[in-house]
Amino acid sequence: MAEFVDTALCRNPHYEYCRRLGQLQSPHIVRVTGGYEKFVTRPVISWGASGGHQTGSFVQSNRMDPPFFCTGHGGKALKSSFSGTRGLEFESNARIIRPMRCSAALFAAVVVFTCSLVSDAIGQDHGTITVYFENDLFAGTDRYYTNGVRLSFTSENFTAIKDAPNLPFARPILGAIPYFQNENFQKDIGFSLGQNMYTPDDTETSARIPDDRPYAGWLYLGFSIDRKNQFQRDSFGVQLGIIGSYSYAEETQQLIHAIRGFDMPAGWDNQLSNEFGVLLTYQRTWRWPHLKSRRGPGFEILPHVGAAAGNVAIYASAGTEMRLGLNLPDDFGTGTLQTATITEAPLSGEAAAPRARFDVGLYVFGRVEGRLVGHNIFLDGNTFQDSQSVNHKPLVGDLSVGAAVNFKNTKLAYAFVYRTEEFSGQASGQLFGSLTLSIAY
Repeated sequence: MAEFVDTALCRNPHYEYCRRLGQLQSPHIVRVTGGYEKFVTRPVISWGASGGHQTGSFVQSNRMDPPFFCTGHGGKALKSSFSGTRGLEFESNARIIRPMRCSAALFAAVVVFTCSLVSDAIGQDHGTITVYFENDLFAGTDRYYTNGVRLSFTSENFTAIKDAPNLPFARPILGAIPYFQNENFQKDIGFSLGQNMYTPDDTETSARIPDDRPYAGWLYLGFSIDRKNQFQRDSFGVQLGIIGSYSYAEETQQLIHAIRGFDMPAGWDNQLSNEFGVLLTYQRTWRWPHLKSRRGPGFEILPHVGAAAGNVAIYASAGTEMRLGLNLPDDFGTGTLQTATITEAPLSGEAAAPRARFDVGLYVFGRVEGRLVGHNIFLDGNTFQDSQSVNHKPLVGDLSVGAAVNFKNTKLAYAFVYRTEEFSGQASGQLFGSLTLSIAY
């Protein structure tokens, strides 16, 4: 372990130069007890250094053999001996996190695999890419549903089954379901990769907090089939993923906090255990009135109903969106990551309404949604083993207001979302921002 640390540190030319001059000796691994603040922060500050100049040490996890970075609790810590300076020996009670390099490599591999699968399978020159980003930092907080990201790819619209993307499963599934064979509707197929992150209100406490929501992460791949015309859209989806440490939500939050200079959350050791997750979703959205042209000023109401079922969540939803502006896009509104739909793919071709020669549009919107919740694993805890949990509330609502700018059917939208209390004992509702970029190419 010490040799590995020394080799890794020698990649830094300044460290390697000091080692050659004899100013630094090789590192040694020791096991000691105490706290990071007691054995590192206070002594370093007492020697006249800034506490902000400390860095996490390399550690070797008690659970795995490969080396890990340490910024949390427990484990084997690094002792560095300095020639001409006071040696430092400590054990960090800060928590153990996997190296960001390993996490980033895994995430990149998943992204590359997903992109290559979509590119090879769809094999078309047109489609829609949608990027979602939600975070409560927009509201100045860092708690509850604290971050959500999703990258979605949608195929070009098609009407006949024979024109569906050449996926091994798409045409047989669509061909076997009469509901999708109606050629009065356009269809599209979508793929997505996303991650959600949840933390309690108190992130400074390392122990389990019985009356606060548990730490949890959700890393998933999604697949959807949409059917739509000028009046309505039906979205069917499935999400498959992992809950727990393999979701890498912990590492993601650690990375963001390190970049922004925030304090590290102390309680990720209490996150939900690893569990495979499945979520089936459906949503129908209507558009009223029927706009025969999308030139000039416009107003639309987009009511929707939906449902979801799986070990991740069970709920039924209903709501509506109202938007008012200039040259409205030919899509079905702007939802949050909570909604069942995966993409913001617009209508195209003969099904699309005529557009203005001036292709830039702008509109404001408001959206409200209520959910009747039967199960939420991120509150109720793991399905097959004991874990921290709180009692979810059966009724949850979202209220959002925002604005969007669109060029033809490419759209950038921002919404400020208020979500009512999700569990018993929650101090108040939550505010977060939702940013969506949808590119029709």
